[in-house]
Amino acid sequence: MDVVRTTMDLTDGLGADVVFEAAGSQPTTQATVKIVRRGGRIVWTRMAPECEFAIPVSEIIAKEVRISGQFRYANTYPTAIRFVSERRVDLRSMTTDTFAFHEIATALERCAAREPEIIKAVVRI
Repeated sequence: MDVVRTTMDLTDGLGADVVFEAAGSQPTTQATVKIVRRGGRIVWTRMAPECEFAIPVSEIIAKEVRISGQFRYANTYPTAIRFVSERRVDLRSMTTDTFAFHEIATALERCAAREPEIIKAVVRI
């Protein structure tokens, strides 16, 4: 899945108002700058294994983007739970893989390998 192309297609080329990065990888962190709209906001919630990597600062400035960090989802659970209960967030659309409980080893291996087609996996009990 090409997140940048999909996001830009869905927003008619404008980009997203707010972009949350929660995967903690260099490519997804860099992609946030590409998919946020001018004057938008980026929230980085996960630390990438690499301490430093290239970010297009000139694009951030030109777009007048606000970037903030949220350490380990502090104080966000009540809001997230409310958004899900109010159906403001469609969790099913984010789930790309479902595993039976007896497949938990496979699920963990595939997620740990960071297979690009897996966005979120669910293990059913």
